[in-house]
Amino acid sequence: MKKKKILVFGILFFCFFVTTVNAETRAEIRIDSVMWDPFYIEAGDDVTLYAKFVLRPITKAWAVENPDNIATAQDPGVFYKAQLEPADDLARDYVIMKRGEKNVGHLFVGESWTTPFEIKIRETAIATSYKMRFSVIKTDIDSTYEEVVKVFEFELPIKGVVKFNVDSDNMVNLGSISDIVINVKNDGLGDAKHVIVGLDLSTPFTSVRTSELYVGDFEGGESKDVAFKVSVGSETEALVYRIPVTITYVDDNGTEKKVNKDIGVRIDATPDMKVGLESSDDLAAGIGGTVSIEVVNEGFIDAKFVRLTLEPTEDYSVESINEFYIGNLDSDDIETDEFEIRIEDSVDKEIVPLKVRLQYKGEGSDQEYVNECEVDLKILSKVEYAAKHGGDGTSATLMIIILAIPVFFIVILVVWFVYKIFDLIKDYLNRKLFSR
Repeated sequence: MKKKKILVFGILFFCFFVTTVNAETRAEIRIDSVMWDPFYIEAGDDVTLYAKFVLRPITKAWAVENPDNIATAQDPGVFYKAQLEPADDLARDYVIMKRGEKNVGHLFVGESWTTPFEIKIRETAIATSYKMRFSVIKTDIDSTYEEVVKVFEFELPIKGVVKFNVDSDNMVNLGSISDIVINVKNDGLGDAKHVIVGLDLSTPFTSVRTSELYVGDFEGGESKDVAFKVSVGSETEALVYRIPVTITYVDDNGTEKKVNKDIGVRIDATPDMKVGLESSDDLAAGIGGTVSIEVVNEGFIDAKFVRLTLEPTEDYSVESINEFYIGNLDSDDIETDEFEIRIEDSVDKEIVPLKVRLQYKGEGSDQEYVNECEVDLKILSKVEYAAKHGGDGTSATLMIIILAIPVFFIVILVVWFVYKIFDLIKDYLNRKLFSR
């Protein structure tokens, strides 16, 4: 019976001891972890940050004093708040807090709490680590007082963004093989690895070698020119064609990404026009005649509104109309026009350049093209011309002298006759006036 009483007393004492210990258990706030989603953050991203903390028991009342950050377990008057804020000026400039403080409420000893915070990284954020501060605040139900019981500072890494842009100004020729050159630039601050640039070619373009090229790595701000060889059919319409460009790369996180861009490629709509001398009369210094100028369209593009002009120079004058309106000149077509010219007397050369101006427009374009060129005209010396046309080269001069001699004598006779008549009239008047 005595043993039973001792056993009951022992059980009661143990229960009393456990109750006393629980009543005096102390606890403190411990921050377990801070995480964010997505883990790989770039400028412009929306991020959810998770802060996990727990009210953890630490000791007994008789072993430790009660500092400010240690709470008595199960105290119903203690409430908590969670706060997230930038920890320096750089973070305040580039990290936007959507809501920086949240109510947690009462925590029991051993209870953990995870608080999500929504933040936004500015588009202009530089690639670096941003200092952030997470705090746990103790308060009461009415928030009449606040006390920071735990502070945890950490760094939020922002990776550089890869921003690919393309630029090109290409004109390809019909019926030929041409290069399409694309300037690829990484305008972002992030690095791109294993970059592949590809063209999605379709009619009228055909790849000569490959439509996909490996161009290596691109650091932030780096640019490279990428060239593709393509052929274009001769029957292609002269327009501007859109070509899709695909850029594939691996970012700093090891993720493969793809960027789609477009470039425009112009088909050369310039007719290939040539001017030449078709024929001419025999010409020499002081001699006039006809020259025939031919215009040839040697390209694949028809020429529109063609106008041919022969300009006078110090070597010759244009005696006829010096401009012809040809109109349209189809591909592989020829037009010939004639001009009357006269070689100047002072010319002493074997070749006289004819100054020709050709104006025209391409098919489907309002741009006017002007070709100014010289066409060589071979002329004869006076001796060669006289020999070819029956003379020794001085016949024209002798003929002028022969014709001038009678005219000279006639002029002298006329002057003498007028002088005699005047003399007779003078004598007659003298006799009449002074005879008395």
